[in-house]
Amino acid sequence: MNNHVMTRKDIIALAVLLVVGIIGLAVIFFYKGYEGESVLVKVDGKVYGRYPLDVDLELKIEDEWGINVIEIRDGEARVSKADCPDKICMKTGSISRNTETIVCLPHRLVVTIEGRDDDVIR
Repeated sequence: MNNHVMTRKDIIALAVLLVVGIIGLAVIFFYKGYEGESVLVKVDGKVYGRYPLDVDLELKIEDEWGINVIEIRDGEARVSKADCPDKICMKTGSISRNTETIVCLPHRLVVTIEGRDDDVIR
């Protein structure tokens, strides 16, 4: 039977692993990405418009698939109204960080936050 007694090196190695693990978890849980600059709205795969995130706006999109209202306020974008059956797009809440997206499949609507080109992680 091997009775291994923890040496000082073992304790140091465990402490280093613990600190690295805690830092890794902190980055995962607290990293929110880069601030967005604009809101890209696409309907049926085509660009409907691009709007600055720092200008308050209410945008009503009414087409053959239904009605959506996109609200840009205080640096955030959200779908505030929709006549789709499940309303997942409304339940998504507000988005403000680069690459965050809201999708309404029944209305073929995609709302994406865009940032500066140097904000994109490649």
